[in-house]
Amino acid sequence: MGNEVIYEDMDVIVTEAPRDDELEKMVLEKLDKAGRPVSWRELKKMFSGIAGEDRLRKTIYRLKVRGDVVELTGTRFTLPKYLDKLDYSKVKNPAAVSHIRVETIA
Repeated sequence: MGNEVIYEDMDVIVTEAPRDDELEKMVLEKLDKAGRPVSWRELKKMFSGIAGEDRLRKTIYRLKVRGDVVELTGTRFTLPKYLDKLDYSKVKNPAAVSHIRVETIA
């Protein structure tokens, strides 16, 4: 996301860490690109060197609270638009996603 380069040489480029809003966008983009539920382990690997585990957890939590991300059993995450009827039965907290319309799932 266009973060300022702090240091650069032939082997390494160090940039500023993304702001919280940028990190949220990056997570949403990765989940959208995956097009399927992504495990916590996969997310940690995707953001290794970009954001620490605690910061990534906080970002996922904020996205879940807003309803932008759904957590499934097995600590997997997806966008609501990728839920199908099978996955909806595996939503970790169905009450938290009760605002998702049935058309989105079907």
